[in-house]
Amino acid sequence: MISSFKIRWNAHLKRINFDVHKLAGAIATVFLVFTFFTGFCWSFGEFINPMIYAATFQQIANYSSLPQSTHK
Repeated sequence: MISSFKIRWNAHLKRINFDVHKLAGAIATVFLVFTFFTGFCWSFGEFINPMIYAATFQQIANYSSLPQSTHK
């Protein structure tokens, strides 16, 4: 598995391009999954907060009950 993420610099140019593209995709996937998870938690907090409480036994702050800004 690890050998598939190595760039073979002495290979043909098409192979180097393929290796760089594959490695960049694997690195981008980590950031995209993190971004997806963060957005999902922000959008569906009313569903996620009970799961977090069940896993950690810590109450999550309810930000929807805070006063909203009147600045437009």
